[in-house]
Amino acid sequence: MTEQEIIEGNKLIAEFMGDYRAKYKVSNDYTLANAMLKTLKYHSSWDWLMPVFKKIWESIDQFQYDDEPYLYITEEIFHPDYLLSDFINNNIEGVWNRCVEFIIY
Repeated sequence: MTEQEIIEGNKLIAEFMGDYRAKYKVSNDYTLANAMLKTLKYHSSWDWLMPVFKKIWESIDQFQYDDEPYLYITEEIFHPDYLLSDFINNNIEGVWNRCVEFIIY
């Protein structure tokens, strides 16, 4: 992942979480806003990422089990085999990518 991809993904996650840090985007000073966004640690800290994963996991129930969005989310983004593999292998990047993909979807 590039630094810009990390910044954009972390910004999406912060907005999804209602995190005050997402307000960094409103700064008129692009350099300052980018510096502030670099302090987000969703991509590198399980302590930051797990509440995101929990919120996403709890929100999956809002979809109907036989609808296309539910099937896509559970089979493509959060397929248990792949997700479990990411957790077992301590692959925070993989889980982070899945969270960002869910938010974009």
